[in-house]
Amino acid sequence: MVKNLAFECTPDEVRELFKPYGTIKKVRLPKKANSANHRGFGFVEFLTKEEARQAFKALQETHLYSRRLVIEYAKQDKSADGEEQD
Repeated sequence: MVKNLAFECTPDEVRELFKPYGTIKKVRLPKKANSANHRGFGFVEFLTKEEARQAFKALQETHLYSRRLVIEYAKQDKSADGEEQD
């Protein structure tokens, strides 16, 4: 999870920032209801947990659009049968 994203930041810019640390499966910036702007946070999903760990360590003090990014691990979802998803 990436917090404190500037509203002008695009998914492609987030992808470019994280790309050096591994294969990215998905970048998602949830949008505000009835708005074209995202909500100021997003999710970056890597192919492996090790790649995610590398990005997490490397980007802790990173700024984008003069805003310090807050990077943390997102909570895992549970499937319909109660099992945790990876």
